[in-house]
Amino acid sequence: MRRNLIVDGSIDAQVPLHAHGVAIGTTGRVRGDIHGVIIRVEGEVIGDLFGEEQVRVCYLASVRGNITTPNVIVEEGARFEGRIVTDEPAAIGTPGFGDNRPASASA
Repeated sequence: MRRNLIVDGSIDAQVPLHAHGVAIGTTGRVRGDIHGVIIRVEGEVIGDLFGEEQVRVCYLASVRGNITTPNVIVEEGARFEGRIVTDEPAAIGTPGFGDNRPASASA
């Protein structure tokens, strides 16, 4: 059974819930990176979002950071400042994923 985290307060830390969903409510504020299967933001996030399946930035939400997911939705009226990287779900949980370094070539 998969449990989800709903944030309606403030968190000043990383949220590493790789196997769970994460929802930031309208009164939720997170300063830190968020990892989750499906991430839904209705409040404010300052940090990078890593969604295994999907990231949704809802109407009137605010995100300052990069989004990495195979499926991203930024609703009209949302505020977003950062980059969007779409990638395969299997790659998102791997070491080095999202660190923006090019892959090294094998000889």
